[in-house]
Amino acid sequence: MVLTRSQTHENPHLDDVEGQDNSVNSQLIMLLSKRERIVSSLGRVRNWFERNGDASSSAIQVRLRDFANIKVQFDNVQTEIEAVDDQVNELEHENNRQNFEDSYYDLYATLEDAVNKSNSSIAATSRSHTTGDVTNRGPISSLLQLAPIDIKPFSGHYTEWLPFFNTFRALVHDDPRYQNRNLEKLHQLRNCLRGEALEVIQALPISAENYETALSSLRSQFENKRLIVQHHVNNLFNLPQVSKDSARSLRLLVNTVNTNLDALNSLDINTTSWDPLLIHIITSRLDSLSRHKWEESLKTTEPPSKAQLITHLTQRCNLLEALEINKNLSKTVPTTRDNDQKAGNKNSTKSFAVQDNKVNFSCYFCEKSHSLYNCPGFLRLHIADRESQVKRMKLCKNCLRPSHEAKDCKSASCKLCHQKHNTLLHPYVPTRVTTEPQPSVINCNQRKTQSEVLLSTVIVNVRDRFGNLQPCRALLDAGSQSNFILQSTCKRLGLAMQSINLSVTGFEKSISTIKNSVDVEIHSLATSYKEKLHCLVSKTITQNIPSNSFSKKDVGIPKNIRLADEEFNVSRPIDLLIGAEIFWKTLCVGQIKAESTGPIFQKTVFGWIIGGPSTISDSDRHKNIMCNMNANASAALEKQVEKFWLLEGYDDSNKPRTKIEKFHENNFEENVTRTKDGRFQVRLTFNDKLSKLDVSSLITRFSKATATPTRFA
Repeated sequence: MVLTRSQTHENPHLDDVEGQDNSVNSQLIMLLSKRERIVSSLGRVRNWFERNGDASSSAIQVRLRDFANIKVQFDNVQTEIEAVDDQVNELEHENNRQNFEDSYYDLYATLEDAVNKSNSSIAATSRSHTTGDVTNRGPISSLLQLAPIDIKPFSGHYTEWLPFFNTFRALVHDDPRYQNRNLEKLHQLRNCLRGEALEVIQALPISAENYETALSSLRSQFENKRLIVQHHVNNLFNLPQVSKDSARSLRLLVNTVNTNLDALNSLDINTTSWDPLLIHIITSRLDSLSRHKWEESLKTTEPPSKAQLITHLTQRCNLLEALEINKNLSKTVPTTRDNDQKAGNKNSTKSFAVQDNKVNFSCYFCEKSHSLYNCPGFLRLHIADRESQVKRMKLCKNCLRPSHEAKDCKSASCKLCHQKHNTLLHPYVPTRVTTEPQPSVINCNQRKTQSEVLLSTVIVNVRDRFGNLQPCRALLDAGSQSNFILQSTCKRLGLAMQSINLSVTGFEKSISTIKNSVDVEIHSLATSYKEKLHCLVSKTITQNIPSNSFSKKDVGIPKNIRLADEEFNVSRPIDLLIGAEIFWKTLCVGQIKAESTGPIFQKTVFGWIIGGPSTISDSDRHKNIMCNMNANASAALEKQVEKFWLLEGYDDSNKPRTKIEKFHENNFEENVTRTKDGRFQVRLTFNDKLSKLDVSSLITRFSKATATPTRFA
C-alpha cells in the first residue's frame, strides 16, 4: 500500500507559507507522522498473521476487536490532514483513502476467514468432547460473542455528555455480560471517546483497576450541570437563521429548539414561563415569508404559546417538504410526446426517482465511486471532448448533474468568466490578437516583441455586501499610486460606490476621469492576511493578462511552491489592480530565479507570484506591453482652482492700504478664530471711544436736530 507523502516527515509545500502559518505547518507534520504510525500498525497486524498463520481463533479475535479502531483513527487523521493541507488536490487525498481502505478490508477479510475456519474446526472437535470440556471453553465463547457496541462518540461537548453516558451505562456499564470484566469496559469506553474527552483518560494505563478511575474522571469534568445548562441556553440564543422557502433550515430550527428545551427540562429547569421570550427569539430567526405566515395565523390578541408556534412551524415544514418532493417528481414525469412515442411498448415502466440521488456517488463518466469533478479519465479529456461527453450523458453544463439544463441551474457559474458553464468546461485555448487594443483608463503602449514579459497576478477573496468572500483576480502594480476595480466587479459584489471627480494620468500624460470610488476588503487565500483598500472604479483597467494563453511547461515552475494565481498562463481579464499603497507590504523573504533568462518567482502573503521575462516566443503574434503606471491629478486640480481665482480677481498686493483697511484687517486677525469642529468664532467688538464723549453735548445736538423742521415750517 502506498500513501502519498506518508513516507517522510518533510512537507514539500511548507516553504510557501508565511509567519503565522508556522503553527499550521507543525500541525501538518504531526498529522502526517500520526498517519504513518496508523498505517504501520496495519502492517504489524499483517506481519503477525503471516508469521502465525495457525494462531488460535481467540488470538485473532482479540486483534480483530482493535482492528476497527485503526480505520476510525485513519479516517479522523486523514480528515484533519485534508482540512489543513490545501497544497494537495482532492484527487490525491482520495487516492490516499482508497489505498488504505483496500489494504484494510483485504486484511480484515483474511482475519475473518481465519476465525471462521478456526471456529468450524473447534465446533467439529467439540462433538467428540464431553460436556465438561465444553463448559471449560465457556468463557472464551462468551468473549467472542461480545460484538462492538454502536454508540455515538463523545468528543467533549458538555451538551452531549448526558446522552452519551446514559447510553454507555445501559449498553456496557450495567450489561450483565460485562459483569466483573472492567478491562473490556475500559476498552469499550476508550473506543467511544474522541478529542478532548479522550485526553482526560489518555494517560491512564489500560487495566481493570483503572476503569472506575477513568469513568470518575470523565464524570467529574463533564457532568457539570451549571455548564450544561449554560450551553443549552446559549444554543437557544444562537439559533440558525432560516433561509427563504427552505424546509431543511426550518426543520433544523425546530429541532434545535426542541432538543435544547427537552435537555433543560431533563435537568429540572422550569421552562414553562419562557414562552414570550422563546417566541421572540424564534421568530427573529425566521425568513420574512415564514414570519408573515405566522402573524397571519394569529386570530386573537392573546399572546400565543411556544407550543402553538412549534406546531405552526412543523406544519410549514411539512408543506415545504411536500412542495420540494412534487418539484423533484415533476422533473422526471414523461411528457405527452414521450408517452406517444412509447405507446407501443406495453411493458414500459416509469421511475419517479430523482436522478441526483445516486447510490455510492457513482461517477457519470466511468461509473466508479467518485464524483465527475475528480474523475481522472474525464479530466484527461480536451475541453471540446468534455463538452461532447456532457452532452452525451445529458448533464447540466453548469453543475455537471442531470435532471435540469444550465439555464435553470442555481449553482455557481464559471469561476473564470462567470458564464453559465462549469469551470472544467471553460475554453482555455489560446486566442490570437487580430485587432488593435482599445485604450484603457491606464494607457497601454504597444510594440512587436519576440518574448512574453509576465505580469504578476494573484487570486484574492473579496468580501461582498452580504459578508461572503468571492474570488477575484488582481494585478500587482508597484507603478500605480491608486488601486482600481472594475465597475462590473462592483456590481457583482454589490458594493456601494461613492461619487467623486478625479483625474488619473497614465503613459504619455494621458488623462482619464474617474467618477466613482469604493472601499474593498481583500483576504489572502494562502495566509490570514487581509487589507482594506480604497479603489477607484473604472469600466476597464487593462486588456487580458497575459495577452495570449500558453502552457505552464514553457515557464519552468519550481516544485514545492504554491502560486498565488494557478491559472496565470490563461489569458483572461483582471478584476482588481493593487497599487503601490500596499504592494511593498505584501512581499515576503524568498525569491527564486529558475533560469538566467526566465521569470522570477517572488514570495508574497498571497502565495508565490511570477513576473519578468520569459522564454515564451511566437513571431506570428503581437504582444501588448502594459505600462500600468498612473498618478492622481488632485494636486494639479488645486493649482487650476487657484489660477481660476487669480484670473477672476485683481492683483492689489502693491496698492497701499488706508488706516481703515489696516484697522479692519487687524480686527479680523484678533477677533476671528476657528474651532476644532470647523466653525468660525467671532468676538463682539465695542467702540472704546464712546466713554470719552460728552453726554450733555450729545443731548444739545439732538435737541437742535429735532427743532430744525419747526424752524423751516
